[in-house]
Amino acid sequence: MKLVTTALLTTAVAATTATTLEHDRTHQLPSGWKLVGETPRETTLFELAFAVKQQNKQLLEDTLLKTSNPDHSDYGKHLTSEQVHQMVAPLQADVDLVMSHFAQHNVKAECVTSNCDWIVAKSVSVTDAEALVGGGAKYQELHHEDGHVIHRLRTKGYQLPANLAAAVDLVAPTTHVPTIRATAQKIKPASPDGFVNVPSVLRAQYSLTDADVGASTGRKQAVTGFLGQTFSESSLAAFYKELCNGTIPCGQEKDATKVVCHGDKCAGGGGMESMLDIEYINAMGAGVDTEFWGFSGNNPYEKQQVKILLIQVILRFFLIF
Repeated sequence: MKLVTTALLTTAVAATTATTLEHDRTHQLPSGWKLVGETPRETTLFELAFAVKQQNKQLLEDTLLKTSNPDHSDYGKHLTSEQVHQMVAPLQADVDLVMSHFAQHNVKAECVTSNCDWIVAKSVSVTDAEALVGGGAKYQELHHEDGHVIHRLRTKGYQLPANLAAAVDLVAPTTHVPTIRATAQKIKPASPDGFVNVPSVLRAQYSLTDADVGASTGRKQAVTGFLGQTFSESSLAAFYKELCNGTIPCGQEKDATKVVCHGDKCAGGGGMESMLDIEYINAMGAGVDTEFWGFSGNNPYEKQQVKILLIQVILRFFLIF
């Protein structure tokens, strides 16, 4: 009797100290999904991932802002991927707690990131997954009209022991049901020559008329080019001739020579990205003084090229908009 009483008390204490995560998740299924029934227990295995709470997230944001601010002494001192992982690494105690939770249910788990902020168990049975997330909820099988099949809890949240809940941000898959975009329908090409996104179409989309031409009274617009993306005057002239025909305004009187070049590598053979930018900024911002800023060089560390591309995106955002 004493043993039974002790077991009941232990269960009661565990229940009262359970914490519900993601309890605010909407219960309505996104478009295209339907509930089939409980997940087949004998044949279904899936991965179960615990996101362990990261540390120093505010420090990471502060570092990002400082290294991106030209006026700050740390400008350009970007962190490596490993430094970022070290900065936000979870507490070892939290990692141990999650690993212990898996071990208590005889489920093998492993860290899948260098700092162990994601811990994943592969080939987990439905029964084990339900025991790991607790609360007595059952996984349900959901089918999407395009053929996708997933397994989710159809409850508002899921439960973990309070100390474990404090150590993780989320567990997946649990309650989140993704929205799947419908397959894009093929659009019938428009003239000229089968192109769709031509200046006339885009200008109409933004309610611009042939009379909407900017006046360059101190205003400028610019495009930047890096990593071999240069400006080709002849290509812009051909664009004006082919797609800005008739009364459609483009650039400054459709004169490609009026684009001003800056930087140590502006003019060249052009580039797909750079020319699309300069062509369509002139198509939409007709009449405004336009500049192209081109720069040479390639980062010797190929993996770091993304930093230069990020600078390009940021510059383009501020220069164009």
